[in-house]
Amino acid sequence: MNLHNEIMNLLLGNTYKDMEKQEQMAYKCGHRDARHQAAELSIYAEHLEILLKDVYDYATQNHGLDLKLARKVEKILELK
Repeated sequence: MNLHNEIMNLLLGNTYKDMEKQEQMAYKCGHRDARHQAAELSIYAEHLEILLKDVYDYATQNHGLDLKLARKVEKILELK
């Protein structure tokens, strides 16, 4: 399962059950909205990772001319 799907499948939890009805609705809506935003960000992160790998491949296949760039991309990919 990819990160997007994991985020979308996050459970609400039991915290909201002790709240009043209006608070429950606000909590549920906030949870839903946060999941959707986080899932969208995960898609952007996946695309960025693919792009960075392409940049790394280009930099390393260019006979060391872009070795400095390749090292920077390596550091970014290590953060994952």
